[in-house]
Amino acid sequence: SALSDPEATREAEAREFERIYDLFRIKSRVSRQRMKSAMEYRNNMLQLVKQHKGAMRMSLNQTDDDIDDWIAHMYDLALHIDGFEGNDLVDRDRRQVPSQIESTRRRIDIEKDPQVRADLENKLRQLEQQLTNLEATVNSVKRAEIQLESTLSSLGTIYAQMSLLGTKEVDSARAQRLRLEIQDEVSGLQDTIDAMDEVQSQRLYLR
Repeated sequence: SALSDPEATREAEAREFERIYDLFRIKSRVSRQRMKSAMEYRNNMLQLVKQHKGAMRMSLNQTDDDIDDWIAHMYDLALHIDGFEGNDLVDRDRRQVPSQIESTRRRIDIEKDPQVRADLENKLRQLEQQLTNLEATVNSVKRAEIQLESTLSSLGTIYAQMSLLGTKEVDSARAQRLRLEIQDEVSGLQDTIDAMDEVQSQRLYLR
């Protein structure tokens, strides 16, 4: 049936998509709830597509493919948030590094030996860089959480716009604009994911 019936093929693809992007893999309750809502929007969009025929339906099928790409990026971002949240090493270092910086500064103030003092100053620079990277880690998670929330709102907006599309040929231009908006959202998500990866690589390099 899947080989001969395009509708059956898309339904099979939809089930496979939900299998691959298993929400139970997301540890954060908030992120998981947002992804659940995103999946609900997606399922409703699939139903909207079935209401159209001809060229409009083909166009909206392409839009649904873009939506899948969008949700896949949201899912990836949610997993990145999981990877940063609840990190015991980060939590420990955020507590300990500031006191280590203060202790090192006090030792520098009283140290007389030039070589020992130079070693302490080098250690201080490393600790200060570590603290900067730790703060960047925390801030990147905050930004990612905000973006995941705002992206879900954008997905709701796209769904509302899709529901208003008629069958007239003029609406094909509106459908194309929707695709461009979706692609912009995907690009923004990828930028955030890349930024989180960069923060992580800097922190691992320092360690």
